[in-house]
Amino acid sequence: MNFITAILMTYISPEDSLCVMTSLMNKYGLLPCYKQGMPGLANNFYVFLSLMKKYMPKLNNHLLELKFTPQMYASQWFLTIFAVYFPIEVVVRIWDVFLVEGRKTIFRIGLAIMKLNQKLILSAPFEQIFIVLKDFST
Repeated sequence: MNFITAILMTYISPEDSLCVMTSLMNKYGLLPCYKQGMPGLANNFYVFLSLMKKYMPKLNNHLLELKFTPQMYASQWFLTIFAVYFPIEVVVRIWDVFLVEGRKTIFRIGLAIMKLNQKLILSAPFEQIFIVLKDFST
């Protein structure tokens, strides 16, 4: 939550940040991601895997064969709404879309990252996939 709060406080007052944070947790459904056991995060993984299976079956099968699950690379994506991986200018644009269109934005960005790096991921050894998915923004 600290990444989200830090971005908010960069642009708005602490009082407004609290209001926006409350909205993000309740209206935008982020609260279950931070509850004990993180059930919202598990749900996000399930949705993301389903979308990968539908739109990128070859990549999905390759990652499943390697036992490379979203828990290994996408936790920070869903918990910070990509605040960790992109420059602040890009994060703000992602959040603009997120605030208008909701949770589906996170999955769209995640799928775009996977699609853009599909060739690298398919040809990389297991250890290299971590690097590809961590350094995709450069």
